[in-house]
Amino acid sequence: MDCAYAVRLCLESTELLYLASGGAGLAETNAIQLAARDLHAVNMHGLLAMKTNLETYGRALLGLPPNTPVL
Repeated sequence: MDCAYAVRLCLESTELLYLASGGAGLAETNAIQLAARDLHAVNMHGLLAMKTNLETYGRALLGLPPNTPVL
């Protein structure tokens, strides 16, 4: 859960910078564009998806089975 939350915070902060960079942020040579794209990809990964981790974490807190074959 903590890893998914950290990755989400990184995405949100990069998104702020990306949006603040204006049209120049769209250029393929701009590092912020690459960082934003990479962080979106990381956030889409099944093991780091926030919604999935929230459910698994909540189930663990309630003493329920994790409902996932990963754990």
